[in-house]
Amino acid sequence: MFFRNTSDSKSTPIDTDITEKEMLHSFFKVIDVPIEQRFKDLLEAKDDAALDKEFSVSDQQLCYYQARTTYSERVNHPEAKKLIQSLENPDNQNKPKTPSQFYREQLILGLAYYHGIGVNKDYIKARDHYMLASGGIPAARYLLGYMLEEGKGFERNEKQALIFMKESAAQGCGEGYRELGYGFHFGTHTLNKCHDSAFKEYKKSADQGSPSGIYSLGFCFEEKVGVPQNFTKANAYFKQAVSYGYALAFHPLGLAYKRGDSGLSKDVAKAAFYFRLMSLVGMTEVNGNELLKLMQNQFDIHVSYHAAISLNDPKLFNKAYQIDANKILELVNEDMKWGSELLSTQTRERLQAFLKKHEANPVTAKIHEALKQTVKHDDGITMLMLPGYYPPGGLALS
Repeated sequence: MFFRNTSDSKSTPIDTDITEKEMLHSFFKVIDVPIEQRFKDLLEAKDDAALDKEFSVSDQQLCYYQARTTYSERVNHPEAKKLIQSLENPDNQNKPKTPSQFYREQLILGLAYYHGIGVNKDYIKARDHYMLASGGIPAARYLLGYMLEEGKGFERNEKQALIFMKESAAQGCGEGYRELGYGFHFGTHTLNKCHDSAFKEYKKSADQGSPSGIYSLGFCFEEKVGVPQNFTKANAYFKQAVSYGYALAFHPLGLAYKRGDSGLSKDVAKAAFYFRLMSLVGMTEVNGNELLKLMQNQFDIHVSYHAAISLNDPKLFNKAYQIDANKILELVNEDMKWGSELLSTQTRERLQAFLKKHEANPVTAKIHEALKQTVKHDDGITMLMLPGYYPPGGLALS
């Protein structure tokens, strides 16, 4: 086996002073990486430690991609399809390569078959490629453990799954540590509940640069899991997880702003914005429920704007526009400030069609101009226009 020696590995420093602006720009940058580039980054990681950190980010982004797209779109993704075909080409299979190259190619093929990206989803093929990759990549053993836990490609076997998870963690896999932490936290994976052990494993995961491990560490400080409650540290870890593209971390931050607790001042506009951002990666159910709860007590134009865009509710947008068109202009420009990709091409077209019906309003022309300035990307955040975020045809404002 060609596993790395982790005895001298250095932990990834956590930036606990990251600002909101830095957090959001980093988040958009991470989720805007084209899906085929995720595979290429795994192939080209400079060393084993970089590969494990890249895997922790890419594995989550592949799950998000799956959540916000259709099966057909994933299978027929042109660039991913081209890459997978090149890896499976007999000429490439017979080409001399280093063990590291071989293991990385097997990992990517496993991920492609597991998620059905560029190829038809096939858990058996995914399992076989992960098995080959596991000879040199600890993350592959974590993935095998996960498949055993879920009964995908294997008969469900929690005990064997735990063995794979422990092996991956022993070789420094951040996701392996996080999965062990989860088992100790909630008493799953045949492990007995132990909050002290959960915190220790989450900490190891975070030190490896795992976004899910960093998020879990924040949860520990928020809910007193193995450590005293510390909202300042919890929020810092949540923000750091967001900066790595981990959208679920928007949820505790949004809840804190909604309630005005956990060390944050009440700000329903920011809460609504954070909940909306969760739907960028396909988490529409969680974000939709939270936005609806925000609107139960009183009308707020910020909440209505974010809900209208996120939940495809033209009545909400119309109501907000009629009450304060200037505020809508301000919010459109706010979207642009964070990269403008928050509004997909189709969404902009729908908004402009709506505005044509309100040309008498002097603010309308300004909103038109603001929308024209938005930037279109070929992949990444423009996936917002795909099913799972908006229905076919985009936001049907009337």
